[in-house]
Amino acid sequence: MSAQVKFLQLQTTVRTISQDVRVEDSSATYGLLPVWKYDYTYKGKEYPFYVNGQTGKLVGIAPISKAKVWAYAGTLGVTLAAILCMLNAIASLV
Repeated sequence: MSAQVKFLQLQTTVRTISQDVRVEDSSATYGLLPVWKYDYTYKGKEYPFYVNGQTGKLVGIAPISKAKVWAYAGTLGVTLAAILCMLNAIASLV
């Protein structure tokens, strides 16, 4: 028990040996609290999202599915081609 008491007595004093504090180009940036953090895991990779609790602003990078991008582009291309064919057919009737 006396060994523990000696250890506690050694830890009661703090002595500063050296001190060097330099501040250059300081600035302040304010943030609104609370901030909520969500981690979304997609195909083994984590995507963090942060939501400001006061404004509802969302910050983060969403995962992109290449298959869905190609499906969207294909659907858009087929739709535009169908519209152009219809316009061409209408123009030929007039």
